[in-house]
Amino acid sequence: MRFLLLVLVAFGLGCNEVSVSAVVDEAPSMHPDPRIEVATTHPVDPHLLDFGQVGEERVGEVVIRNVGTNALQVRELELSQGPFELVQTDAVELLLAPEDSTVVRILFRPTADGPSEGQLVVHSNDRERPAVPVRLQADGLVPQVILDPPSFDFGELELGCCGRHLEVLIRNVGRAPARVFDLQFEDLSASGELVLASPLPDDDDPDTVDLLLDPGDEAAVTVWYWPVDVEPDVSVLRVTTDSPGESDDGVSAVQFGRAGYGPTQTDAFLQTGNRVVDVLFVIDNSVSMGDQQWGLERNLPAFFEIADELVLDYQLAVTTTDLGECGQFEGEIPIVDRDTPDAAAVFASNALVGTDGAGVEQGFHCAFRALEDAEGNLGANAGFLRPEAGLRVVFISDEEEQSEPIWGWGAPEYVEYFQSHKPNPDHVVVSSLSGGLYGCCGAGSASPGIRYVQAALLTGGLAMDVCDVDWAAALAAIAFDADHLADTFELSRVPVPDTVEVRVEGVPIFVGWQYEPALNAVVFEQEYVPENSAEVEIEYSIWGDCCEG
Repeated sequence: MRFLLLVLVAFGLGCNEVSVSAVVDEAPSMHPDPRIEVATTHPVDPHLLDFGQVGEERVGEVVIRNVGTNALQVRELELSQGPFELVQTDAVELLLAPEDSTVVRILFRPTADGPSEGQLVVHSNDRERPAVPVRLQADGLVPQVILDPPSFDFGELELGCCGRHLEVLIRNVGRAPARVFDLQFEDLSASGELVLASPLPDDDDPDTVDLLLDPGDEAAVTVWYWPVDVEPDVSVLRVTTDSPGESDDGVSAVQFGRAGYGPTQTDAFLQTGNRVVDVLFVIDNSVSMGDQQWGLERNLPAFFEIADELVLDYQLAVTTTDLGECGQFEGEIPIVDRDTPDAAAVFASNALVGTDGAGVEQGFHCAFRALEDAEGNLGANAGFLRPEAGLRVVFISDEEEQSEPIWGWGAPEYVEYFQSHKPNPDHVVVSSLSGGLYGCCGAGSASPGIRYVQAALLTGGLAMDVCDVDWAAALAAIAFDADHLADTFELSRVPVPDTVEVRVEGVPIFVGWQYEPALNAVVFEQEYVPENSAEVEIEYSIWGDCCEG
């Protein structure tokens, strides 16, 4: 008795080649006559298995028949590379008696849109036709999503230019509907300069995407680029769909952007000081101040002589320390400037405020009232506070300052209020003629004026003796103090802050200054203010002006 051993083997030949083989335990008979017939259902070519247009998996069949007089041994089923796969191989009969047949089933799984071809070769013991090829073909209908453009460079923009935008198309170039179910945008530079402006949310859930694209359809998203620095920027848009063969990360498109500095501007200055100043005199009008007021009138020419010598652009105004009447400026011409006819005489008249005021001198709060009205351009005080001018507040009193019971404010709080009228608090200076820390005697007497001295010290002002016989020196000092070296240099254009460079007398200066956007100016710290007549150069790049449209 003869025994037949059947072995079914499936292994790779090349990348995707598959082979199914049979092995017989003895040699065939001396006069075998097996004849193989391989056929498909194709109406014209029986050696062609045509799956047709396929959008999903489809199985085709090849029939192997023994039309000879001896047993037919199917030695191997060799399947070439391609999207074809042998299935149900355990049902294939590899040894066929005469007139017997078996069915080979082949699965086509579309992985790309368009034609696919392959080949099945049936190897047998038919001596005349040991290898019979069967051509395999199919037309896959699958979605295929691409992003257009897959890569885009925004080019180099000047800092300050309006942002540019890019429309990225999500296109289905396949021949089956595609479902987009995830869309991710990542600014790889983590700078926030590249932004996805129009995502594709699901109508029912704004945090998800559920979009169906029919063949040939497309959807658009917009990427904006707003450069804020000169560092290069990169972003990537990733779209995940149900397209077969798509990677786990989906399809992606990359965007690039960078920015450069705009034109360079150099502003040149000559340090000549800022000779624009508004001076508020707060004069004690209590009964004890008669001698001091006459002393002020006699010595005022010293102030005006220095003011004229320095070419001060001044405004002078007077209020009193009597809370019942203070706030509004004194005199028929309440604000005296260098164009006022006989300015010294007019101001002297304003300064003679009399001695019938309250004995509770509240100079700080009277100055508060006067500046509040000036800030609001009310009445006689309108126009006193000029934006470009420094502010000097001069208190003249022979008694201690007594405003604290009103709001509980001391010298620091009132000084903070005075300084709030200028962007740079250093431009506000308080000075005083008072009894000082211990009181004084001389041309009259005065009680200590500790709070006035404190206010002067807080602002770098002058604290002088109201009992001095000769006030000329004090008034000249006040005039000199009204002149100061400029610490703020306003720029002619708006700079890119990181590009500002400062040179004094041609020497680069790296410390002691900063750019203040609110002022559009370079502001020096007090100890670094350039000396008089120094040349100051400030060089910087300006923002671009290149908005689209």
